[in-house]
Amino acid sequence: MCGMAPEDCDIVPSCPYQAPLRCWNGGCYASPADCPTAVECSDKSTTRCEDGVCRKTCLAFNGCPLSQPFMCPGRAVMCVKNSTGCDSQPQIACSSGCNRDVAATKQSVSIMNTRDTVVEVGLQHNLPRLRVTFPAGAFQGASPAVVDITPAKITDLPLSSRVLSTPFVVQSQVNLICRIICEPSCSLSWLWI
Repeated sequence: MCGMAPEDCDIVPSCPYQAPLRCWNGGCYASPADCPTAVECSDKSTTRCEDGVCRKTCLAFNGCPLSQPFMCPGRAVMCVKNSTGCDSQPQIACSSGCNRDVAATKQSVSIMNTRDTVVEVGLQHNLPRLRVTFPAGAFQGASPAVVDITPAKITDLPLSSRVLSTPFVVQSQVNLICRIICEPSCSLSWLWI
């Protein structure tokens, strides 16, 4: 549980493929029968949030909201009120083992201008699932550029990328002058700070 300001907390992760239901308590379950009986927030000025905690301001989250808690992996509509809503959706992409299930690692990295720099953005079981390559000369100037890589909400990505990508944002004060490479392919947001 994060006791800091919501903007300083990690993004609440999406439920995994094998437990697609986000329950009121923030847990992920295979079916509604597995979800414990709901408990109301004792403080009526708060709202039950996706991590199961009652707050005045909920944390950012990936995956499905409590209002549509059932995830339909790889379907045209990702979140529905119940599992039968998934059956009517066409399959459009990856349903399990997808990169969108791997959270990006928050990090600051020095990018050398004289050689390629490979950054492991997403790790799963201590194995890299997503790498970003900044080619030599990618940034203006002779000194190393510092880039900040932070997790992002899936909903911040273009609709076409939401199912396949580990969502993350790259920020830098130095101008990027060429394309960076993601392996496997990814969509990212680039912010100048």
